[in-house]
Amino acid sequence: MGSKFFFLLLRFAGSVLPPSHMRGIGIVGRRVRGFLARRISPHIGRGVNIERGAYVFPDTVLGDGSGIGANCEICRGPVVGKNVMMEPECLFYSNNHKFDRSKNALRATRKSVRLRWRTMSGRGAG
Repeated sequence: MGSKFFFLLLRFAGSVLPPSHMRGIGIVGRRVRGFLARRISPHIGRGVNIERGAYVFPDTVLGDGSGIGANCEICRGPVVGKNVMMEPECLFYSNNHKFDRSKNALRATRKSVRLRWRTMSGRGAG
């Protein structure tokens, strides 16, 4: 099956699974969301935690031991290193999107967003 199917499954089924901090059954939600994320992107490290409502794209790079908080959005391009923790509702966008240069006066840089080793981003960071 393609990564699009697993993306939709993570997006909808992953949001109703129990949060990972819930005693007993939380580990089930954590493992299922991790399994689905690895089917979407081959760049997902070991021991990652993807919380409810968070999702990844096929080009998402997520290092070992990192965690994505509830309802986080990592949209096409950002690279997350090892042991990075993201609080709920963080938004990370890269400028690697299509736009018409003739209609846009702003100049885009070609650098992507990178979260380095052992960093922590707060709620609503972006």
